[in-house]
Amino acid sequence: MKNKIDTSQWRFFKVSDVFGNPTRPKARSIKQYELGDIPFVASGNFNNGIELYVEPKVDEQLDKGGCISISPVGGFAFFQETDFLGRGGAGSSILLLYHKNLNRFNALFLCSILSKSCEKYGYGDMCSAEKLKSELLLLPADSLGQPDWAYMENYIKQVIAKQNKHLELLLLSTPPPNCEKQLKTKGWSEFLFSDLFSIKKGKRLTKANMKDGDIRFIGASAINNGVTVHIANTTHLHPANTITVNYNGSVGEAFYQDKPFWASDDVNVLHLKTHHLSKEIALFLIPLIRNVGKRFKFDEKWTKDLMNRTKLKLPVDTSGAPDWSYMEAYIYTALSAMNNNQKLLQVASRDR
Repeated sequence: MKNKIDTSQWRFFKVSDVFGNPTRPKARSIKQYELGDIPFVASGNFNNGIELYVEPKVDEQLDKGGCISISPVGGFAFFQETDFLGRGGAGSSILLLYHKNLNRFNALFLCSILSKSCEKYGYGDMCSAEKLKSELLLLPADSLGQPDWAYMENYIKQVIAKQNKHLELLLLSTPPPNCEKQLKTKGWSEFLFSDLFSIKKGKRLTKANMKDGDIRFIGASAINNGVTVHIANTTHLHPANTITVNYNGSVGEAFYQDKPFWASDDVNVLHLKTHHLSKEIALFLIPLIRNVGKRFKFDEKWTKDLMNRTKLKLPVDTSGAPDWSYMEAYIYTALSAMNNNQKLLQVASRDR
């Protein structure tokens, strides 16, 4: 893939010329719902806009998936692949864009450009349907002068394929490009979980005893970074910079937690013993943890005792200790490559 996107054949399109008129979900508030399995999409800037998973009301019609949701504050754009419940009503209601050609690949391309175009909107000047209709997007055009959906799809597929190669190298214990000479990694060795981590078991908290709040409650979920609800209870919180691993439910699913949280009794919490757990180290460890956890999915629960006896293969330094610097550098390189690809999309309009 070239280092710079060729925008010579691109042209400006109004949002309304590409998607028609933006729509809004029906008026609804998340406070009206019980916990469930349907994503509730609001005007957030993370987690694909999903605030919580809820149970729809009887006979309630869901918002159709296959669309792009846009926050009126900050302009954060996300592709909603499945049906969902959207935050509706006036004010901070999300905006929805539909097109028959949208798919998960070209939508990621468009979301990057839409987010950049709409980032100027804030609480004092929120993005409305009328304002969004008039936004100009610089997009690749085909020979007929129409948005080139195939180009957008193929570009994102190339980006994903490139990043998947990095992940494959990681899982195969192969040193990443440009890192081997700097870090001088000589091989990988096995370590017991008990030597690497202090493992703490989560604490049960029933729904009846949960108080509404902003603290993450981590359950045995495979999505949403393990977050199943937000609470105000504080008696059994775990610190940030730890990894949560499900030993029940979605066994082996692991997530990095960057804020204090409550873990359910179906979750083990890993505290790194001899080194600070940075985000980069956590992102290196998580695919490896998930990989060794696979054998427990259909066999037995990955209890704390079993986890302590499980071995994890890691790169080592010249003293035979885990090479934390290597792990940080590897992920930093991978994330930098991903960020560069995103920046190419966002600055394309300024290259004309």
